[in-house]
Amino acid sequence: MKAIDHHPARIESPDGCIPHAAPILPLLTGVAAHVLSFDPFSNDVNMNSETTINQFDSTSGTIVASLAFSGHQFDQAAEDGKGHLFVADNNGHLAFVDYDNVSNKHINGSGNFTADPFLITHLDDIALLSGAGSQPVPEPATMLLLGSGLIGLVGYGRKKFFEK
Repeated sequence: MKAIDHHPARIESPDGCIPHAAPILPLLTGVAAHVLSFDPFSNDVNMNSETTINQFDSTSGTIVASLAFSGHQFDQAAEDGKGHLFVADNNGHLAFVDYDNVSNKHINGSGNFTADPFLITHLDDIALLSGAGSQPVPEPATMLLLGSGLIGLVGYGRKKFFEK
């Protein structure tokens, strides 16, 4: 299978007022893809549809790896950027592929781990909250409340001190 060139398209907003130019990029012919998602760990594009997950290398323009899970209807997918792929199934399963220890970073490589647990009926979409995360930032109102409480305690303590 070989990558083919993109074709520019004209897309209009729902009200028809603001036209936008956007490229439509057919990646491969003959490969079904319900969802495309970029994986920063492997620098590849993962495509999933029905029972198959394909890993597409955009530099070579080819499918470099495939995984098939029988009896599925794959929908949305997400990667955490650390070699872990999660694909939701419309029948309640979540396919999990751990390929962070695979030398070629392929989803079907030797040493990968896959799991396919049933989670909940009609599981449809998935989105990861990935990255290192962030430190919690106190709300201004919380800080104001804490500050006013401390000022009150200091004032009460001073009042008691001077009453002696």
